Amino acid sequence: MKALLFIYFIFTYLPTSTMDSSPFSHYQWKNRVLVIYASGADNSTYKQQLANFITQQEAYDSRDLIVLQIDGQFVRQLPQEKLLTINARQAMKFLSIDEQTDFTVSLIGKDGGIKKQQKDALSNQSLLATIDAMPMRQKELNKD
Repeated sequence: MKALLFIYFIFTYLPTSTMDSSPFSHYQWKNRVLVIYASGADNSTYKQQLANFITQQEAYDSRDLIVLQIDGQFVRQLPQEKLLTINARQAMKFLSIDEQTDFTVSLIGKDGGIKKQQKDALSNQSLLATIDAMPMRQKELNKD
């Protein structure tokens, strides 16, 4: 009986991993994910963020960073604009983005946690410095 109560307690009260309910769980422990949300493709901040991304693709690749774009209905992987099966509404909910939001960029670490989120364009310098300061990234650098 005590064993059954213990099992019940484990499954009822212990918190689950941050990625269990995340629409980005496919990337956990493999990639860092930069998620760009914009209310429309003509958004100037969105265009600036894309320009930042294009200039640093090699630096992003070396940090296992992929870039996803949410437009409210769909999630695409950039730069290919590959349509993904991730539910855009669930992704927005996970990132606390509502439909009135004009622009948000979010960095998700390999552990699935949101490491940085802001409502203006994220500079490559700030993004790469944030990633390079992460303990997992430090281990990757020391491994090489």
